Amino acid sequence: MTPTADKASRHGSVARVGTWLSGDGRFERSRLLRAGAATLVSSVVAVLVIRAVARSVVTVPASFTALRTSSVITLTVLGVIAATGACLVLNRRVSRPISTFRRIALVALAISFIPDIAIWASHSHGASAKTVIPLMLMHVAVGSLCLLILPTLGRETRADDIVAGSPPSAVPGSQ
Repeated sequence: MTPTADKASRHGSVARVGTWLSGDGRFERSRLLRAGAATLVSSVVAVLVIRAVARSVVTVPASFTALRTSSVITLTVLGVIAATGACLVLNRRVSRPISTFRRIALVALAISFIPDIAIWASHSHGASAKTVIPLMLMHVAVGSLCLLILPTLGRETRADDIVAGSPPSAVPGSQ
């Protein structure tokens, strides 16, 4: 046993870092929709916290609309809906929708920085590092929450997920 595997087994955790992108699970529609709602709520809270911290530290010019509450919430809602919708489409069209979603979401996160970098480079509407970095942090927060919550809570329950002797309420999706 390797030192990493030994350490993981001693702590009762499963060393799945190497298989995270190559996972083979599928989404279950009803669980995914609930996961989408949870992702939406947690993402909106996260971006509003980042926005509040940014505005408490930096004076944001009135012409810089990207940090307005309405802009932040609207784009967050659209992003999470798009991610949840992508999961639904992938579930119907590919053999490994969860691993495919993770790969697409990571690429989408990287691409989402392009407009922020363009705004920063142009210095339009008073943009600076102090106003654009919070936007990038919001992208990371929402992307991370989508990558974590949608596959975890939206995954279909498999027979190997059921722990022998567990009460039905302890088994995911058994309510």
